Amino acid sequence: MTKDEDFVTLRLAKSEGPTVLWVRLGNSRRATLLDALGTILPAVIQSLENGELLIEIV
Repeated sequence: MTKDEDFVTLRLAKSEGPTVLWVRLGNSRRATLLDALGTILPAVIQSLENGELLIEIV
């Protein structure tokens, strides 16, 4: 999980490696971030199970 686009670029450039969960919520407090993740957690889990290399949270 990262908010840094550099990790996204590195992940897409390689054919192997971990899935990157890219959080694009801007500057936010921890509670806001946890609320957002809690809301979309089922979709994130489904994406992981589908083998997606990049999961973007906007």
